[in-house]
Amino acid sequence: MPAGWLLCAITLLLLALPASAIGWGDWQSRTPGGYRMGNAGSGIELFVEGWETGFGPIDRWYFYKGHVVGRLVSGYFVANERSGEIRGFEEEQYWKEYLAERDLVPKYWTRWHTGNWRWLDDYAFALLLIGALVLIPLLGATARFLNRWIAGEARFRLRRNPALIIFSLLLLLLFRLLLDNFPSSF
Repeated sequence: MPAGWLLCAITLLLLALPASAIGWGDWQSRTPGGYRMGNAGSGIELFVEGWETGFGPIDRWYFYKGHVVGRLVSGYFVANERSGEIRGFEEEQYWKEYLAERDLVPKYWTRWHTGNWRWLDDYAFALLLIGALVLIPLLGATARFLNRWIAGEARFRLRRNPALIIFSLLLLLLFRLLLDNFPSSF
């Protein structure tokens, strides 16, 4: 087995570690407006400053213009993160009317969330191992290849040089990092 395939197999194995561990399903992250949101085993809840318990359980939601907008397990809600007001709706029609009146419907992209939107938080342990074992050598190989490519000594050949695959994986990781840090809709 070529070394490249072995390296890919080890990487995929390390990425699967946090997903298979018992008890690692609990998570908590800060919303763009500063509220806390998480799942401590009883469903996803929004934690508002000054409240003793969380608001939920939440089925799915999106962030838009300083609001958290979403569906509860039974109903709908809009949370204004600036004022602290949370409005609940039992019927979808009234919820949609409220959203339209306050311009809370994204025009280009509604990024619905159903779990922790910060993917890298879930995989921090695996990425730490990957960084120590795999990512640093991959970055070195990519830098070496790019240096040779700029000098005109190398060409992108998918069959002979894995630099394109490595570069694509790094771009994918960067894209994922941007999605984690900017979870809002447009």
